[in-house]
Amino acid sequence: YSKDGHWRTVVGSKRKRRGIAYIYRSRDFKHWVKAKHPVHSKQSTGMWECPDFFPVSLTDFRNGLDLDYVGPNTKHVLKVSLDITRYEYYTLGKYDLKKDRYIPDGNTPDGWEGLRFDYGNFY
Repeated sequence: YSKDGHWRTVVGSKRKRRGIAYIYRSRDFKHWVKAKHPVHSKQSTGMWECPDFFPVSLTDFRNGLDLDYVGPNTKHVLKVSLDITRYEYYTLGKYDLKKDRYIPDGNTPDGWEGLRFDYGNFY
């Protein structure tokens, strides 16, 4: 639950071979509305399963952060399982709360070249 009065969740999808993550918002936890645009997508990665999207502090490692926190010394992590490769990858970047857009850092690979979350097969 965030300061703007919404619950948020991220859902994985695909369009043709483009992997997609959508943000859905709800005020009552019953009726959900999909954001106008994907929070992030990447061509030729296939279905994005089990997405996870969260902020991490670059300075305070003891306390968690709300999903909508976009303050200083913060990065957001987008982790997805790629159906085609059956591995989990993640990127680090910034989340624009007003536009519901996630932009990976320029030095963080995205897609199959991305950072591996683990080396198991799926999930």
